[in-house]
Amino acid sequence: MNWINDIKIGTRLNLIMSGFILLAFVFFGIYVNSALQNQILTTTEENMREQINDLVEVIDVELEGKKDQVDISMHLASNYFKRQGKLEVSIDETVNYTAVNQLTGTATPVSVNLWYIDSIPVQNSSSIVDNIAAMGVPTATIFQKTDLGYLRVSTNVRKKRW
Repeated sequence: MNWINDIKIGTRLNLIMSGFILLAFVFFGIYVNSALQNQILTTTEENMREQINDLVEVIDVELEGKKDQVDISMHLASNYFKRQGKLEVSIDETVNYTAVNQLTGTATPVSVNLWYIDSIPVQNSSSIVDNIAAMGVPTATIFQKTDLGYLRVSTNVRKKRW
């Protein structure tokens, strides 16, 4: 501690003041850094919430558009079926399928009654769904209800080949 007493009083005061100023700058820097981090986190969170809300709005608009498209497609298909004549169900004739559960992949043999519209078989015939697609409907599928659920009996949807 002798060396402190050997330093002039002015130099000692300068060292003490410099220490206080340095300490004040360090605390001020820590405070500004903390405040900026909080501000950045708050702004980022607000921006993310706005982006999520924008995405929700885009999805809602897209969903409404798809619902409208489905409604129009159902109306077109319904009108097409009404113009074709009465659906006739053959009690004597059946069609055999292997129904594959889309969730589990299990295959089950299924037999359904044959349907006719204007003497044209509905099952395994793409003419009806192709005519519906020609009216502007992107895809058309006819389902037949079974004890296991609904069975796709005619469609213009093609499987992807890998």
